[in-house]
Amino acid sequence: MEVHILSTSHLGARVTVSGSSLREEAVGVPDKLRKSSNQFRWLWVWLALIIGLASGSSATVLLWGKGTADHKDAIDLGWKIAAAALAILATFITVQRLRLGQQEHLHKVDVDQAVGHDAAERRITDLYAKAAEHIGHEKAAVRLAGMYALERIAQNYQEHRQTIVDVICAYLRMPYTPPPGTSVRSVAERISPSLAKVSKNTQESGQEEVIEVVQELQVRLAAQDILCRHLRCEDSETSNNSNFWKGMRVNLIGAYLEDLDFENCRPESIECNNATFAGVTNFNGAQFEGDADFYDAVFHSATWFGAARFCGTAGFGGAKFMHTASFMPSTFFKDAVFTEVEFRGDTVFAKTLFRGDAIFAGATFAPHTQFVVVNFTKGATFEDAKVDKSATFEGISISGESQQIWPLGWRLEPYPDGRDEQHLVYYSQQKEVDSMSNPY
Repeated sequence: MEVHILSTSHLGARVTVSGSSLREEAVGVPDKLRKSSNQFRWLWVWLALIIGLASGSSATVLLWGKGTADHKDAIDLGWKIAAAALAILATFITVQRLRLGQQEHLHKVDVDQAVGHDAAERRITDLYAKAAEHIGHEKAAVRLAGMYALERIAQNYQEHRQTIVDVICAYLRMPYTPPPGTSVRSVAERISPSLAKVSKNTQESGQEEVIEVVQELQVRLAAQDILCRHLRCEDSETSNNSNFWKGMRVNLIGAYLEDLDFENCRPESIECNNATFAGVTNFNGAQFEGDADFYDAVFHSATWFGAARFCGTAGFGGAKFMHTASFMPSTFFKDAVFTEVEFRGDTVFAKTLFRGDAIFAGATFAPHTQFVVVNFTKGATFEDAKVDKSATFEGISISGESQQIWPLGWRLEPYPDGRDEQHLVYYSQQKEVDSMSNPY
């Protein structure tokens, strides 16, 4: 295997590492020019001798007198001039030799760095290949070892972190059928030899198959833990937390995730379109620097987005919340898209700030939904939304000239006590309903 590494020194020389042999090739530089810049020119030595002797001889001839004393003085002065000329030229020659020596040293440093870089890359490649091979192994214990090997590579080599995150996410996107009655808290019961609490269908399929499915769940839980552990960062630890992998893009489209604990995590962006969230899902304190996409995702159990910060567009269109969904409190800095969302359990938007458009068009809300102390800065759209009359819309703040389309049968009104906030009031009379179907 040959690794080509471009060096910025030595006139654009390329160092080619092939096994233990090294060779230098010029990149866009003529051979004569490269050789002339890296070899000592003996012409300078002969030139120095000629110039020195010529200077001394010329001075002797010019100062040659008539007497013996004059001849002696002329010869002495001639030798001194020749010696001075030779000394000056010798200085230039010494500087030239030093410069060439420095270039040779820098060249050796570049070669050593190239060899070291090649060795490091080969070592990383070998580790990565072995880890990838382990992840595809039929035994769960070997797959677990592969996951932790990938984690070690990403921790030690920052430039490879996004690749490792992509590999782990790809593993979680692989098709997976959870065991019946899946729950992290009952994993130990499901892998027990008795399998007493396994359903009848599961017993008919065989104990060995059930154990394999549950063991695969353990591997997936480990993969989730690796992601969440290295994406988690407290505010005070942003600059000095070596375990935090900053700027990661997370792609979990269509993934099966169980009891995901994404609390205080800070990915660059996240894509969870069509993902399945089983068990309790915790996004409390999460901060999404870019877009956060949860289109058509299904949340089967309680889901928490408390104190979450969506710095990019938050997309929940077509998502289904089968249980409790809490956004108390949370901040949406750009558009929040909840079109056609189904909230089938208790839903709470409390102390929530929408700085972009809040779009709930066509959404379905379960009874007793709460929008309490909510600030709509740009716009609120509930066109064709299905909201039960038992819902609560209290402490609603509207900023500026924001567009407002409220659910059919609801009207925004001020409080009798004159406070700044307003609330939505439900009217059952058809004439009131008709008048409130238009935006303010």
